[in-house]
Amino acid sequence: MAVGTRHTSAQTVPPRERVELILSQLDRLPTLPAVAVRLLAITTSEDSSARDVVGIITADAALTAALLRMVQRADRGVRAEGMTAVRAVTLLGFKTVRNLVLTVHVFELLGGVSSEAGRGSHRQALWMHNLAVACAAELLAEHVQWPVNKSDAFICGLLHDIGKIALDAAFPKSYARVIERVEGDRACICDAERALFGMDHTVAGKRLLARWGLPAATADCAWLHHQIPNELPPSLASVDMVRLVHAADALVRRHGIGFSGYRSDYDSLGPTDDLELGHEDQQTIVSHLPERMQPFLDALGFGDSEPILTVESLLRANQELGRINAEMAESHRGRELSAAILRAAGRFAEGRTAHETVSEVCVAAAACIRTLIGVDTALALVFDDLAGCAHVGCSRGGAATGTIDVLDSSEARDLRRAMGGTTMVHDSPMSASDEWETLWNRFGDGGDFDHLFLWPLMGPEGPIGAIVFSANESAIGPLRAGEAAALPMIFGLALAMALARSRSDRMAEELVELNRRLREARKNALQTKSLSMIAKMADGAAHELNNPLTVISGRAQLALTGATDAEIARSLEIIVEQARRASTIATDLMAFAKPPPPHPITQSLGAALQSMRQHWDERFGATADSIVISVTDPDLTVHADPVQLEEILIAVVTNALEACSVPTARVEVNSPSLPSDDTVRIVVRDNGVGMEREVLEHALDPFFSYRPAGRGRGLGLSRAYRLAEVNGGRLWLESTPNIGTTVFIELPSRADSK
Repeated sequence: MAVGTRHTSAQTVPPRERVELILSQLDRLPTLPAVAVRLLAITTSEDSSARDVVGIITADAALTAALLRMVQRADRGVRAEGMTAVRAVTLLGFKTVRNLVLTVHVFELLGGVSSEAGRGSHRQALWMHNLAVACAAELLAEHVQWPVNKSDAFICGLLHDIGKIALDAAFPKSYARVIERVEGDRACICDAERALFGMDHTVAGKRLLARWGLPAATADCAWLHHQIPNELPPSLASVDMVRLVHAADALVRRHGIGFSGYRSDYDSLGPTDDLELGHEDQQTIVSHLPERMQPFLDALGFGDSEPILTVESLLRANQELGRINAEMAESHRGRELSAAILRAAGRFAEGRTAHETVSEVCVAAAACIRTLIGVDTALALVFDDLAGCAHVGCSRGGAATGTIDVLDSSEARDLRRAMGGTTMVHDSPMSASDEWETLWNRFGDGGDFDHLFLWPLMGPEGPIGAIVFSANESAIGPLRAGEAAALPMIFGLALAMALARSRSDRMAEELVELNRRLREARKNALQTKSLSMIAKMADGAAHELNNPLTVISGRAQLALTGATDAEIARSLEIIVEQARRASTIATDLMAFAKPPPPHPITQSLGAALQSMRQHWDERFGATADSIVISVTDPDLTVHADPVQLEEILIAVVTNALEACSVPTARVEVNSPSLPSDDTVRIVVRDNGVGMEREVLEHALDPFFSYRPAGRGRGLGLSRAYRLAEVNGGRLWLESTPNIGTTVFIELPSRADSK
């Protein structure tokens, strides 16, 4: 059932439930066509023949044409005029034909390539990336000695990023903003999706593929392909396939085929480290990609059905329904009322799938009651005590879709209290209290009603929700019969199982998210601990060095006053000069170890940046073309110690200018807008030599410098990092060899934002 969404008026709906509302919109997308499902079943059967496959494909003229084009492109020594569909299937093989059909159907299912300006290019690039990963995964499967099937690898690779295309198809305007942020801010696409939708494409892809009834390995690859392979649990049945798709994805992204939009630290990992493939093998695989992809690109225009799944998650409900149906048919075979109840319950049970959300089951239960008793509108509600909310589904006659919503904790608590004060009789409906009338006025048809009824829904341990509808006494005759008492039990059991599935999915997704946050926190903690240890060592060393340096300098100056020999006097002057230089180094070490406490003020960011220009002009002879300063908002402020802010900017821009070739140096200093007004970001981007990964990893370490000897002590960026920290901000770098380096500085924008 396609389910629409209404925006909840409550501002305190749990974030997890808002995610569920967004995920429910994916149900507006069509399900996998029956021809693709049937072909998948036939091509995995050992008893299938080429004619079985041809019988399905020839019913679709477009698929037949695509199949013949594919075999004509292949170097098989076959003349086009002598080619038939049967011979094409025999030559290409079942698996190749299956891959072609699935590719074409999924492409058409999700809208192909949009004709809207600005959307078609990135949609086509997303498909190009998915197809490249599919072919790369298939090629990798041919080289590695792992228990993975190369045709299954193709499908898992093709659908690994299906969540991006599904979100784009369901929310085109919102997803265009995601693409814009990825391309404009060089943000990770997963972070951009989570910021806008509350979840990323991996969760959307997992839910969509599971709903389509594809194998669990396919959904696992869509869900987990961004995870570090070695951190996946060995007990995961599809761990080898997930690792293979992860490697294929990294290999394709490394060579820039299509558009992935995903940027993370994992990109720096060797994509085939676990596969024992050398550089030449990887290049061979990449070189074969165009040939392997081309037939599918041609098919996409770039160059009767069987049940999908039994409803395993509702098996217990169906068994209970079968028992009730048998008893009712045995004792009330001739009664029209019993037959009507049986049909209603059967339709409800048959329409359930293993991946419905709680709100969707509510809509189905409301629709069942509405049809059975002939009313225009009915509501179904179930309490989710673990999440502290309530799910609502509304079915209205004449509407193509149902309406779903989530009540916040306060509303759910009031309704739960109203139910607790009522004698729980679920054999037949009862009059609803005032609290339920308030709910009806919000979700119902908005007109006058005869009488409002409440029918409690029973779970394994008691009432878990209710059906609400408006009718006169005579209309609810079917629900007064004893046979109807089974309905709230069936509805309640289905809802209890949907709640259990939802909680299980939620826990699994939260575990993956917690694992991601743990890795980030561990990395930051290690860096902070390392800098703290270096700071303590530097502080101790500086104290120990200053005393002997003072003695050396004093004795040398004393000897200099009585020196008569010019050569000896010159040597003593050098000793004094070098002792003073060493003392300065010790002082710098102490300043790094214990920076002075900041005295922050709120100041204009634009004015602070412009005041730095004179320093850079005098030191480097920089021109207006060499240093470009821009601020998105002239009223933008930064709350920091002005002296320390100046030191941070001087260190970062000096480092950028020294990394550039003087005649063509170009350093951009700007402040792009951020989603939060509490933070201001300063971005310093240069066109210098850039850094290799090994250099970038140590760029913020004290005393580290990859410049020629004598160019500096390696404290500039590390001290800037320390000063950003003590002012309540942070500093990090991105760099690409031969392209340049970008330094990001984030600081509080005002006094109360720290």
